[in-house]
Amino acid sequence: MGRGINWGDIEKSLRGWVEIMKEETEAEGNLGDMEEKIRGIMREIGREVLEYTVQEREKIEIDQIRCERCGGEIKRNGKVRRKIKTMLGEIEIERPRVRCKSCGWDFFPSGQGARDREGEGDKP
Repeated sequence: MGRGINWGDIEKSLRGWVEIMKEETEAEGNLGDMEEKIRGIMREIGREVLEYTVQEREKIEIDQIRCERCGGEIKRNGKVRRKIKTMLGEIEIERPRVRCKSCGWDFFPSGQGARDREGEGDKP
């Protein structure tokens, strides 16, 4: 998706998947074919929910953050799109970038959403 998925998108997607599953009950095929189809649908639903959840966690309250280097005030400095490979497939989010008013350091705040599995934060 990558365009800023929301709950409305997820609900619409779920309705679409339900229709596909209704069609699947009438389709010909063996148990393995049905399992594979359902597994794909579950993976896509999970990927969409994960993308939404990570994007929501990346939202920052600018007045609650200080520079990670000098402790100075920060200001927004745009957003950067990032693709992340997950166990459910690739997701795309926008990460807020900030700049310290005191020392000029550009960085991505230590958001909870898109930290690497090992716990490493992103730095530009």
